[in-house]
Amino acid sequence: MNNSALTSAEVNNLSHDSQSMTFRDRAVELYRARNLHTPIFHLPPEVLGLIFLINTQRNNKHEEDGYDLEKTARLTSQVCHHWRTVALGQAVLWSRVVNFSFPSSKWIEEVLRRSGASLIDVGDEERLVTPHTSSRLMEHASRIRSLFISLPRHPWGLFDEY
Repeated sequence: MNNSALTSAEVNNLSHDSQSMTFRDRAVELYRARNLHTPIFHLPPEVLGLIFLINTQRNNKHEEDGYDLEKTARLTSQVCHHWRTVALGQAVLWSRVVNFSFPSSKWIEEVLRRSGASLIDVGDEERLVTPHTSSRLMEHASRIRSLFISLPRHPWGLFDEY
């Protein structure tokens, strides 16, 4: 028996419920029902979450390859409903990808919300903390686990206002 095929009972349930649903809603429901039969769906959420965390772990190889941890976390949460649920439940995943230099303050706030009370890693070679972003950063100073700051060769002018 093919595990990826819906049973006639599943199809009947879908068709009865579908009278009040739009075509898009029915398509989403069918895709989710189909996904129930894929092997990756049978991994416990804890294992899947660990895989997501490994994918956003900073290491030298990632830095050499230009691997974008933030993009990886975001795209992981967009694969399917199940992955999104697991990814959004992993506060540590989002705490690793906070980017205070990202142009959209709404996205920064969303990532901070997703990170819950987890300690955050701030900045890296690509995502620099600048005087412009430091005020936003200071609101979350008590949550900082690691901080990467890049200063100009002669930074003393930055401190004139303090």
